[in-house]
Amino acid sequence: MSTEEQRNSLFRTLASASIDVHERLSDGQKYGVDPGEETLTDNLLLALKRAQPNVVVTKFTRIVESRKTGADWEWWWEGEREWFGAVVQAKKLVALPHGDHGYMFGYRGRNAECRQIDVLLDYAERSGLPGIYALYNGPSFDSSPTGPALCTGLDERMWGVSVIPAPVAAHLLSLRQCSQVAVNSVARPLACQLCSGTQDCEQNWIEPEDRVAPATLGFDRLTSVLDPAYLAAEAMMLALEGDLASGIGRQASTRVDINESLAVSYVRAGVRRPPEYALRALDSQGSLELSAESNEPERLLILRRPPSQ
Repeated sequence: MSTEEQRNSLFRTLASASIDVHERLSDGQKYGVDPGEETLTDNLLLALKRAQPNVVVTKFTRIVESRKTGADWEWWWEGEREWFGAVVQAKKLVALPHGDHGYMFGYRGRNAECRQIDVLLDYAERSGLPGIYALYNGPSFDSSPTGPALCTGLDERMWGVSVIPAPVAAHLLSLRQCSQVAVNSVARPLACQLCSGTQDCEQNWIEPEDRVAPATLGFDRLTSVLDPAYLAAEAMMLALEGDLASGIGRQASTRVDINESLAVSYVRAGVRRPPEYALRALDSQGSLELSAESNEPERLLILRRPPSQ
């Protein structure tokens, strides 16, 4: 399978899985059986596995409950020459206390000492991987012009799963701007991480002059701009370089040379060889058992390159 064919296949798979999340939330509201974030996550990963035989999904079993990482899954994209990894926390669109819909980035569980977002950012720093939020959106999602303004030609249900970098979520939380309109003005549909600027939609969010060279993000200079691992890294980079870049130390109104940007360092950290437990998962059948001291996420998702034809 060529790089272009792989990208298109993954785009369709992620789009279909996102639509499934939207429909599950819609049916949940209709029938009064609202699925929780963990259920939606398991269903999402199952849908990806069903659609892509080369995808590896592992759910770890634990001898003793380990410390929470704040990540619902760890995600690895296999590219032509390099891998790109990230830690992901899921967050469902809910009604906020003041009546609007949005995301509880500042959620603190019962008896928890820290907010979930702080635990995620801490784990991302310790693991050396960038952090991502996967946002689950259902029938209350607002796709009007006052909401998401990008990718307007795509199926609205593709916003069933959207993504933003964790530092951007933290910055929005500091501004108390966690409504769906504020968040999804900088989020992207999950499938659009694989946008190469050639998708059949009314507005491509990647302009040619804004493309990031693969070598800038730590990929081999010969890496194709259609490489899925590179596209996932570039999507995060462009989100961090946007209006909310000050969330990682930059002034939003100041253009900083991309090679000196903190955003580059944040994304480049994910361009590396997967850890040993991920490599073991590639050869394992079923769940892996971790020690009581383990500190890995409960789920592992590896998007492998299919074998060349």
